[in-house]
Amino acid sequence: MQQDTLARLFGVCIAVRTLLAAAFVATGWGHTWTRMLAGSVAAVLAFNFSVATFRGKKIGAFQEPAWWAPLRPVHAVVWATVAVFLFGGIRYGGAPAVLDPVIGIVSYGKLRASYYHNAAAAPSEHLLF
Repeated sequence: MQQDTLARLFGVCIAVRTLLAAAFVATGWGHTWTRMLAGSVAAVLAFNFSVATFRGKKIGAFQEPAWWAPLRPVHAVVWATVAVFLFGGIRYGGAPAVLDPVIGIVSYGKLRASYYHNAAAAPSEHLLF
């Protein structure tokens, strides 16, 4: 995938994930049914990340190699935590959702840095560490 296309798609992805995280944090001010609905959405996200992890899926939504594939288990844990907190009635149980875009920003920054340091280098399998 071209770097400019990758950057645009990343920008859209992070914007959507940031808005989603803000919505999950805001459910702390809502009624029980909003926490239950948000918890259900978080559980579905955790399930989807888990299935993609166990299937070893290495292709993204645009049929390109998914450089973020090693991070899917981390995202699954984040969203499962959000679901458990919200179902458990924790007032700001959606707060861990903020980690989702942060993980994406940090790992993408590391990926870009690897391209600048060595244009021929393959993306690291350990994007956060």
